[in-house]
Amino acid sequence: KTSITVEIFVLSMVIATKVLEKRPLYVKTKLDFDMKYGKYFPEPAMAMGTLPQAFCLCCGQYVVIILRAMGILFALIRDNNKLSCIGKQELDHFVVEAAIKHGKEDGTVEVIALLCEQENLKDGRIVTIHISQQKKNLGILL
Repeated sequence: KTSITVEIFVLSMVIATKVLEKRPLYVKTKLDFDMKYGKYFPEPAMAMGTLPQAFCLCCGQYVVIILRAMGILFALIRDNNKLSCIGKQELDHFVVEAAIKHGKEDGTVEVIALLCEQENLKDGRIVTIHISQQKKNLGILL
């Protein structure tokens, strides 16, 4: 088993200096997962490189963690100063870029991701992942 720790801090701006300041830890959780045979996907050559290794996307009470080289997405929900994992999706591709937005229905979000094709690293596909707390599921639209 492998695990990652997710820590969320509050950021605030000091008006006088216009500097962002990191406040004390807001919420923390640990995500455990099995790696399928230690699977990593080929990384494409990108002008800005392949860092960061993970994306942390936030929208309302949702937090989405994407491990780019492993193609794994975790959906978490923040409730009463706790983070709970409500779903995990293996995308089976290197994740080039990702963004999050409110979904069409109340209480939902959508993650839009650009995935690198394994056969041709210069090619990709865009997917939309629908996340809903009520349904406790992740739906992928390719």
